[in-house]
Amino acid sequence: MIHPEELSPSELFRRADQLARRTTRGSDANWYRAPQEIDWQVHVWFEGGREVVVGVYYRPGREWRAGPALSLSQLATGEGVDGWLAQVVTGGYFPKRVKALGVILHIADECGFAALRDGAVPVGAGDDDFRVAHFTVLEEPLEMLADREVSADQTGWRLLPLFGAVAGAPPAVAVALSRTREPWLEQLVVEGEALRVPVRVGWVSAPVGMLAALPLVVPGLAGAVVVVPYLKFTVVAAVAAAGELVAVRSLANRGQVVPVGLGDAVHGMALAAELAVPGRPPPVVVVAMSERVETAART
Repeated sequence: MIHPEELSPSELFRRADQLARRTTRGSDANWYRAPQEIDWQVHVWFEGGREVVVGVYYRPGREWRAGPALSLSQLATGEGVDGWLAQVVTGGYFPKRVKALGVILHIADECGFAALRDGAVPVGAGDDDFRVAHFTVLEEPLEMLADREVSADQTGWRLLPLFGAVAGAPPAVAVALSRTREPWLEQLVVEGEALRVPVRVGWVSAPVGMLAALPLVVPGLAGAVVVVPYLKFTVVAAVAAAGELVAVRSLANRGQVVPVGLGDAVHGMALAAELAVPGRPPPVVVVAMSERVETAART
């Protein structure tokens, strides 16, 4: 098939007309929705261990249940994507027949934050400034990042605003997302077309999702440093007294339950975010997946 950029206007019109008449793209809005807006969703969580966690979510009823098994090799190589997708669509995981599918990959095996260049987001930025910065980081990351040597081909970038940043601190950072599993997501779209089911895909940073969910996980959270340990890294974030995000960083665990020097990192962030009181330890909230990890983080 010839790429659309190589077609003349009349040829583009004919192709669009054929798609509208021969497919549901002209009548089914699910082809153009974001994956989280679709009623039938599959969420895939990978933390870097041997297990891939799959959950299905039926949006109208807000119903969660375990999804079909997905092996680490399938996620890495794309082997058996057609069979796995068919199982999701026809395996009875949803209370109603699947008419479209949103697949969201939660990346929890790596996490990186990068500084933006000076002035990338102006001091006192408003909604419009952050909106422009969001799309610029997404489409032209090298124009926004302080480090111009990073790879835009192997890594995707997103903007994380720091609405509680103190005076002189950066108002936002960039979040790095590896593209290593992008081919698996793209293959799902292709297989969905073969099944005549709109499949929309997306990939998100699991730690950023956790930060967004903190008001639900820890109601009333304010004026504290939050520690969120994962298998391979630990995220440390400062939350202002008003409940807004002040600063965030990621520390590699390097084979430990939590990284060496975590206490120093917490104390330094508390001081920088003006959360620490001289002579007293900073308030710390640990959000961990197990009691063992929480104990290690607190000690």
